[in-house]
Amino acid sequence: MVAKNKYNKYLTIVIPTYNAEAFMDKNLASFLDKRLMDKGEILIINDGSLDRSGEKAREYERKYPGYIRLIEKENGGHGSGINVGIREAKGKYFKVIDADDWVHTDNLVKLLLECQSRDADLLINPYIKVDESSGFEKICGNYSKFPQNVLLPFRKLAASDISLVLHSVTYKTCLLKDNNIRLTEKCFYEDFQYVLYPMPYIKTALLFDFPVYYYLVGQEEQSVNAEKALKNVEMYVKVYADSIKYLEKVSGELDRNSMEYMNRCMCRYLRSLYNIFIRNGKHPYSYEKLQRVDKKVRQVSEYFYSRVGKENVYISVMRKGNKRMLYLLCVIFNLRNTKK
Repeated sequence: MVAKNKYNKYLTIVIPTYNAEAFMDKNLASFLDKRLMDKGEILIINDGSLDRSGEKAREYERKYPGYIRLIEKENGGHGSGINVGIREAKGKYFKVIDADDWVHTDNLVKLLLECQSRDADLLINPYIKVDESSGFEKICGNYSKFPQNVLLPFRKLAASDISLVLHSVTYKTCLLKDNNIRLTEKCFYEDFQYVLYPMPYIKTALLFDFPVYYYLVGQEEQSVNAEKALKNVEMYVKVYADSIKYLEKVSGELDRNSMEYMNRCMCRYLRSLYNIFIRNGKHPYSYEKLQRVDKKVRQVSEYFYSRVGKENVYISVMRKGNKRMLYLLCVIFNLRNTKK
């Protein structure tokens, strides 16, 4: 039996927005379906944009009152937009869609119906990655090896090392509110925390085979852009350090499977940090930055510093090597990616 919904809506979509005027019409058009309007809500969190994002959002708010709501705030980063969204959400379930991305409308309707009839803590969907330059689409997050549309204990998924990202998850809103989930602000890369932080409180999950989220990649301004990632690598370290503190705080509440799963998530994140330097191995300042960052990573957690080195031999080689070694690893990395 499904518990009575104590919220006004069944699904809250939060759209953190910063200087996204050029993308907003495509983004918001994907939500303009009458089947969504009575039972869902769209919160546009304008994070101090310097373009016309706020004005454009206000136009949509006027056209669709009670469905689209604009919330203006001072610039605080993507994480602060999600934090405000959690505070303001009135839906039973909560999902984040970035302003330069969009959704598969019919599949979002299907997801909303699931939100209405189900009571799992976590809903999981595949998502579609779209290359901006080529338009090539690829479905990511293949969860076909797991039972679909069946309520599962999250500890079993954790034991399987399922891979979750912001684009694939929809949370029960009370799980985020009641456990005071708050992401690092004034930083990039905090979407990792959006997946990590709720884990201690997730008891049940549902997996579906239909994708909802279209994730646009290949933009120069994206934080995942190689050169931009190197420039902002200190933010990556900040998110890592905050996440370690969080993990230490909640470790006593975790069963063995969930604890090990969160540890593996931390290792994947740390591996991605080192991959920033490999992707930028030809940059003249990459090696010097690597040395500084490697020292900070070790200071934050000796355990994860050692574990990621043991599990990824190339990271140990990077640490012991020099500029030429980093350059060589960069060449090998680029060759492997070209062949894929």
